[in-house]
Amino acid sequence: MKKIKQNAKQNAVGPLNDYAASRRAVVKKTFSSFLIFSRDLSSFLIFYRLSTPRPHPRQKGAFSSNLIEFKLLGTFKMIQITHKTTLIRVCGSADHLCKYLCPRRLSVKAVKKLHANQTNSLLGVLASWWLINESCLQTMQTLSTVLLRPGEADRVIAGHPWIYSGSIIRLTAPAEDGALVQVKDHRQRFLGVGFYNTKSKISVRMIAPEKVEIDRSFFVDRIRAALAIRKRHLPKATSFRVVNAESDFLSGLIVDKYADVLVVQISSLAMDQRKQMIVDALIQIFSPRAIVERSEANFRKFEGLEESNCILEGEIEGTVPIELNGLKFDVDIAGGHKTGLYLDQQRNYQLVAELINHGQVLDCFSFMGGFALHCARAGATQVHALDQSVDANTAAEKHAKNNGLADKCSFETVNVFDFLKGQTAVRPHEKVVPKFDGIILDPPSFTRTRSAVPDAMRGYKEIHLRALKLLRPGGTLATFCCSHHVDAEMFEAVILDAAYDARRILRRVASYTQSPDHPVLPAVAETEYLKGYAYELVN
Repeated sequence: MKKIKQNAKQNAVGPLNDYAASRRAVVKKTFSSFLIFSRDLSSFLIFYRLSTPRPHPRQKGAFSSNLIEFKLLGTFKMIQITHKTTLIRVCGSADHLCKYLCPRRLSVKAVKKLHANQTNSLLGVLASWWLINESCLQTMQTLSTVLLRPGEADRVIAGHPWIYSGSIIRLTAPAEDGALVQVKDHRQRFLGVGFYNTKSKISVRMIAPEKVEIDRSFFVDRIRAALAIRKRHLPKATSFRVVNAESDFLSGLIVDKYADVLVVQISSLAMDQRKQMIVDALIQIFSPRAIVERSEANFRKFEGLEESNCILEGEIEGTVPIELNGLKFDVDIAGGHKTGLYLDQQRNYQLVAELINHGQVLDCFSFMGGFALHCARAGATQVHALDQSVDANTAAEKHAKNNGLADKCSFETVNVFDFLKGQTAVRPHEKVVPKFDGIILDPPSFTRTRSAVPDAMRGYKEIHLRALKLLRPGGTLATFCCSHHVDAEMFEAVILDAAYDARRILRRVASYTQSPDHPVLPAVAETEYLKGYAYELVN
């Protein structure tokens, strides 16, 4: 850009330079043309002097003016400027280029003729670029258009990918379920493209703010972009979530990586229809030993889909050995819960262990022993873990043994509510004797609908009330909530209500969120679901 500015000072001419100054632009004089660049490279003007006599206005393919204005959505790069040729590479939407390159809506045949006659000229270069993108433009012109009601476009512009049926005015042409459609606001302004489905309450799942072709290359690019985020924030991790649906702009698709095995969970019709493209893209990027589908979620039925649990590629037998933060785990891909393990707590395992690293520890809702093993390794004297699943406790005991922590960990198959109730039950005028220096509460979601939030809040209050009674003064309580419908403010409020009833004063020492492989987009509230806090019990 500095070079362009320097050349502009040398080659600037009166009228054009005045225009550039008024528009905060830079003028560049070239052979038989002038280029005016905007400072932010968002638009530019080309004044081109035809080297041949101007065609008759009625002649097919004639231009009505020598002034051609381009206002592309993207940017452009100067490749070469000589006394013979000016080459410009542009990156923008094909329909904008067509609109400004062809003021009279030239046919493809006319543009080809222009290209042949202007091979070494600026117009010839731009015609070549238009011809390359013409097929894409024709495809986009055949897409059905979803028109949104007034005011409904704001969410889409802000980045939210879901468009509900009540937000749509009409569909300009019939579209099959799962088909790609373009979305416009009520004033016909283009907003992006997405997948359409009449069987779902989410009628359109936005996939891109620009016009794209959905093929294997598209999925390769999106998955590689998501992978780059994981490598940046979890550089040493070998097991993590590769694609987190809306967080990675692939609504309806989840991909988890467990060492050399990938687990795919598909929750939308459009992604299910393009399953083979996704598998091919994953093979190209990872070359995995196996790809397993675990699409068992209940919400698949709202998309008109059946559950699917199968091996899509490769072979797999038994459990898959992995490492999380240096600890060894065996993951049951085929029969385990969800995709096999709770990867969203990977970073929190370490953070909590830094605080709860001594004395007696109680790990409630332990599942595979993630928090229990990390706290035991960090220095806790004894960790007692609770879970109502026999299989989960069996696996957790195996993990403790494999990591040399069996003498520090004990596992009990019990309902956590019943355990806490039994430990805090006392006779009248008796007090509960605190037994633990650290307590961890990581329950499953207590509610999946907004209508059930009041019941969930009562459940959260009960377990916190009883846990606080068992916590010694100076001890640490680490607690989590994975329900999207209960936000961080509501969650902390119920904890403080429990502390008030237990006559305890808490000091907050840490706040937690989901691991970086589960990115949060503030504009998409649904991407943030896990929240947590650590409190010290004030003496």
